[in-house]
Amino acid sequence: MSLLIYLTIVLLVFIWLYRRRKNFSLSSESLHKQWLFRLAIFFPLASSLYFMIWLGYPYPFRFDANGYNTFLEINKFSLGILALSPILGAFVVYAHRSFQSEIQIKTSEMQLYEAQKKNKVDMYYSKRKFIQEQLDNIDKGFKYGLKNTNEIYNLAFIIGDDYFDYINTKFFYYINTRIGLILANLDKIIEANNCVLKSKCLEENFKSMIVDSINNIATSSAHIKIVLFSEPEYTNKFNDICSEFTIAYSYYEFTNQDEFDTSTFAKSNLLIIRKIYIELGLLQKLIHRITLCLISNNDIKKYMVNLIELEKNISNYLYSDSLGSSEQ
Repeated sequence: MSLLIYLTIVLLVFIWLYRRRKNFSLSSESLHKQWLFRLAIFFPLASSLYFMIWLGYPYPFRFDANGYNTFLEINKFSLGILALSPILGAFVVYAHRSFQSEIQIKTSEMQLYEAQKKNKVDMYYSKRKFIQEQLDNIDKGFKYGLKNTNEIYNLAFIIGDDYFDYINTKFFYYINTRIGLILANLDKIIEANNCVLKSKCLEENFKSMIVDSINNIATSSAHIKIVLFSEPEYTNKFNDICSEFTIAYSYYEFTNQDEFDTSTFAKSNLLIIRKIYIELGLLQKLIHRITLCLISNNDIKKYMVNLIELEKNISNYLYSDSLGSSEQ
């Protein structure tokens, strides 16, 4: 009968615990505030007292050796249940410690993530600030200034959501294409003038071809300056160079146009070509300096092949000893 009553009480307790299971879940609070720990201590204690009372009720308690032996003999089961109290408490302590360790690990991971994110954000904005400061100083030593360095950055990179900006290859390929057009028109001018030097005669479309090529170079240069938000401090000299060539050609038309005059005219064009190279040299240095602020040398070699080619052409033409002697 006592066992049936006990099992009924246990069943009711478990139903009550199930309905209030959230209250008995482990939390980060201290152990003495944990209801599960209290239950692990109290339930074996209450069960032990219950069986001690029911099993020992028929036997009067005696304060002597026989009474003590009788108590131990009768309450072996009750004392066994009582021994579960520290054992169950130890299990709860271990589970609580594991729970706290898990919380500490998660907290540490979250703190590490936040610290890494903060470092990433700081590095991102430090990089942007450094690049913009470098772009702000571009005009030192150049006859160009930059109107909007922040916009250049936004064009040169695809702004990512993860605080990492990706190179906008279309931006650099566009500039590279424009430089390619400059090189093509420059080759036309040099080739046409070299033909005059060799044959000592002008083709009918010589003037229009040179003028168109210079204008094409001027247009491509202007497009590059617009994309780079360049603000020249002086008038575009390609217009002056084109006017200078037109005047020289008009003067040539009023001469006898013999072989000597044609050769002299072609040689005078070398000075005009040199001025074109000088102007392109300034543009090439500006582009190279801006791109170096934005991307690495390896990326320049990858995306700006024509820029490197233009630099070689300028260097070969302006600083080559052989060309220098031929111009003299």
